[in-house]
Amino acid sequence: MITGVHSYAGVPLHFDGQPVGSLCVLPGEPGRFANADLNTLIDLAPEAVRLLHDAARD
Repeated sequence: MITGVHSYAGVPLHFDGQPVGSLCVLPGEPGRFANADLNTLIDLAPEAVRLLHDAARD
């Protein structure tokens, strides 16, 4: 259970043009995210969608 989200960064995950969720980080401490952090989420989003797609086929 998350008891104190103080920061949030996320990117939407889309499959076949439909939103299916988000890839996000929820640190327990207040803070800002660097552009590199956000770019990492953006870069990882297609892999997350691929893993979801693979899991749905199994």
